[in-house]
Amino acid sequence: GGAVIMNAGANGSSVGALVREVLLLNFEGRLFHRTGEALNFRYRSCDLQQEPAIVVEVRFACYPREKQLIREEMERFVARRLSTQPLRLPNAGSVFKNPPGDSAGRLIEAAGLKGLRVGDAQISSLHANFIVNLGKATASDVLSLIDKTRETVLARDGVELLLEVQIIGDV
Repeated sequence: GGAVIMNAGANGSSVGALVREVLLLNFEGRLFHRTGEALNFRYRSCDLQQEPAIVVEVRFACYPREKQLIREEMERFVARRLSTQPLRLPNAGSVFKNPPGDSAGRLIEAAGLKGLRVGDAQISSLHANFIVNLGKATASDVLSLIDKTRETVLARDGVELLLEVQIIGDV
């Protein structure tokens, strides 16, 4: 459900482009459907972010291709991710949305923040838009690192980094 709600994507594609229908459960216990077109998918967002409901089921439009071609493409994607993202350490995925015409990772790296650490939370030395847990990072460590990153990039480049992750609850 989270991939649909945030319109997850990579390599120029997003989940929303393939969503045909979503089955939702509201907090009164009622099931209802929304078409993909009705969800107004956009960069890392859709209308479900404003709708208090749980994604129960998603129907995707899939296109037939040879199994071997699909397997090869999947292997290329996995190899690329393993070489460019810190997937061998606990992390929250991509932390910031890419600003128009640029990438959050490039801005963070250009600001000299790769490797910056608060407690056991660290900006990845492999991909600057990832915060990794080196062992015992707390939510406070991560949030402090997020704040320092946003402040530094704003002061240096005049770009406000928006969160791609969602912070839930109080820390």
